[in-house]
Amino acid sequence: MNDQTPVLDVLLARDRDAWRLYVAPGWCPPSLQQHLDADGEAYPVAEPDLEALDRAMFAADAPYEKREGRAGVELLGRGRSAEALGDWLARAVFAQK
Repeated sequence: MNDQTPVLDVLLARDRDAWRLYVAPGWCPPSLQQHLDADGEAYPVAEPDLEALDRAMFAADAPYEKREGRAGVELLGRGRSAEALGDWLARAVFAQK
């Protein structure tokens, strides 16, 4: 991968009775960027269906990293996977807004 390869790094965290989305500085697809504030955050967002994400990324042949912890879940996609992850997030967590 080179410096031009898109990398999307996000954290979905529980925040009281809702979920919050944080996007690390760097590349972000327009489909997701339009929902974020100036700090790269969105609140509230729908609870992520991580099983649906796994299925969508597998179907798109777009491997990604998922790290679950007490704070929430970190998702990391590179290249084509970053684009697929961003598009999925834009549809899935903002669908109910």
